[in-house]
Order: sequence, then structure tokens, then C-alpha cells
Amino acid sequence: MKHLIFGIILTGLLPLLGACGEEPPPPAPKVAEYSVEVKTTDIDQNPLAKVPVMLDSKVVGFTDKDGVFKGVLKEQEGKEVTLDVGEVEGYRWTMKTTVTEKLRLNSSGDGIPITLNAAAETRLKEYMVWVQAKCDGLEDSNCQNLEVKKDDEVVATTDEFGYAYFITEAVPETDLTVVLDTPTQNTVDAKVIMSPEDPKYTVKLGLDPHVYLIEETFTNAVAPKKTVRKKSSKKRAKKSSKKKSSKKKTAKKKTTKKKDKKKDEVIDLW
Repeated sequence: MKHLIFGIILTGLLPLLGACGEEPPPPAPKVAEYSVEVKTTDIDQNPLAKVPVMLDSKVVGFTDKDGVFKGVLKEQEGKEVTLDVGEVEGYRWTMKTTVTEKLRLNSSGDGIPITLNAAAETRLKEYMVWVQAKCDGLEDSNCQNLEVKKDDEVVATTDEFGYAYFITEAVPETDLTVVLDTPTQNTVDAKVIMSPEDPKYTVKLGLDPHVYLIEETFTNAVAPKKTVRKKSSKKRAKKSSKKKSSKKKTAKKKTTKKKDKKKDEVIDLW
């Protein structure tokens, strides 16, 4: 009977003894807000706008006109994140552009901000492009005030002589697209339709700054064609005979003149 009671007591204590031996589970990581700030400039400290900002290889925004991006990340403490910036056309990054760190809390329990400063040097060079519009069979006014577009943006307008120019910065050894915008006309009623219409040109830029010239001659696509009448064979025959007779007459006159000239050239010494 004593053995039975003791066994029951031990059986009842087993769950309690097991519970005392286990450690309590660790507390879940605290979720906090972490401010993210990125600043991008060139080597002269001028801000770079529209730079893609990436968090763990995903684009989360772009820098503003001041070259700054600000955001808030809500995440668990201790998670490792990577902050980076993407490529910008015409620039090459010279300063560290990647930050990888674990999210941490300060003594107040607030998330420690993640910051990234990136600087780049420009690869852009300056190029000048001249445009000359000529009118053949058209009033000169048709070649005036034509819009010159680069990448769908108006950069110049032809003057009273049909000239225009603009200066642009671009990456060397790339293509520059230029369009000379002609007026849109109603093809039914229009008396003047400039041809070619909205001509497009591709300028291949060199390694060094350069001046390029684009020339275009416009004609009237709806100008009436001139008709040339064929002369009859009789008229042509008469004309040819007249020409022959006139040639003979002139030949005779010339010979007589030559004879007279010879007489004049003779000098009498006595």
C-alpha cells in the first residue's frame, strides 16, 4: 500500500519536474520604425535628382530635386537590410553606394536610422548642333519659326534665315535624335504641304565636344506640275533652217571683217 501511494505521488510530480527543467521561449523581435535617408551628389556637391533608391534590390523611390530621398521602414529588430542606389545615365559612382547592416534599436527603444551618401562624377560632354532649313519652290517664311526637337522637347526655333542651334550635354559615343517639326496641314485644302514632313535625324556623338550641322531642303508636296508642250516637226524644221541661214550670214560677215582687218594691219612706211 505504501509503494502504491508513493508511485502516485511521483507520477503527479513528473509534469512539474519537467516544466522546471525547460527554458522559456525568447521574446519575439520588436517591430519598430526605421528612417531611411539617401543623399546623392556629383563630385562638386551638386544634387543629383531622379536617382533610383533600392532596398534589398527593389526600387522604393527616387531622389528629389535636392538629391535627397527620405522614407520609413517598418521591420523587426535584427533583420539585415541592404540600401543601394541605381545607375544614372551620364554619371559614374565614385563613392560607396551600398550599405548593408542589421536593424538596431537605441537605448530609448527607437529604430536607428539607415543613411547612405553617394557621389558620382559626370561622363557628360557638351555638343553644339546647328540646323539649317532651306525652301525650294516655297516662300522663305515657310522655313522660319520651325521647332527643333531633341527627345520630344523643343530646344530651338529657326530664325528668319532658317537657322537654329542648341547646346546639349550627352554621353560620348551615343546617338542624339533631332526632329525638325513642320506645320500640320489639311491635305485636302492645303496649298502648301512641306516635304519631307517632320524629318528625323540621328547624330552620332564623338568622344570629344564637337559642332554638328543638319541641313534640310523643303519642297511643296502639292505644287502644280509644269507641263511642257512638244513642238511640231514642221516648226522644228523651219527653226533649224533659219538657224542655218543665220549661221551662213554671220560667217560671211565675219570673213569680210577679217579681210578689212588685214588691210588695216598693213602699215605703209613710205
